[in-house]
Amino acid sequence: SLAPRLPVMPLDDALIPQAGVAVLEGGLPGAVQAYCLRPGDEALTAVPSQVPITAHRRTIAAQCCEWDGSCRRRWPTKTNADCLAGASAAPAPFIKPFTYSQVVLLCASNGLQLCRYSCIHKGCNYNSHPVFSNVPCKPVPPVPPIAPPSPS
Repeated sequence: SLAPRLPVMPLDDALIPQAGVAVLEGGLPGAVQAYCLRPGDEALTAVPSQVPITAHRRTIAAQCCEWDGSCRRRWPTKTNADCLAGASAAPAPFIKPFTYSQVVLLCASNGLQLCRYSCIHKGCNYNSHPVFSNVPCKPVPPVPPIAPPSPS
């Protein structure tokens, strides 16, 4: 058959890892964590409104990377017609909403993977959005226990 073969991947790879996975600031270079997706966040397509983020828009954008690390916000061409979640434009939600699992499968179906950093300035106006990644969440510093009041 001439149908393209999708890479076989264990379903577990499309689940949010136990330690959590970082949603990155799409408009900041590197891997600046905007939010941590944890098991239970499977339906989330946007950073919750109470979480302060740099991005102007809260819908989490899809971006994929080639195995050599090259960023792709568009695939297979480099035109905005091929933006992975559509080009970002008003009205809200600005782009096609995706869950973490949907983006993992979208990337895999194109022979790509999630990225370790933001694909800043790679098109589609995704600098205005948080973006999915495969970066483990930064550990949250433990809250020191409250000392019991000293007996007076």
